[in-house]
Amino acid sequence: MNSRALTHADTPEWLATRLLRLGCEFEVHGPPQLAERLLDMAARAGRAAGA
Repeated sequence: MNSRALTHADTPEWLATRLLRLGCEFEVHGPPQLAERLLDMAARAGRAAGA
């Protein structure tokens, strides 16, 4: 099943955190700042896990 959500947030960091807490797969279509923040968070999590 596919769904689309249009939303706004105070900051890309806030929205990235909320998306990750959903516990499901998702795809970001914009804005680019959100995708950048998610990549930063993924890199930080990888380093924390010893990757």
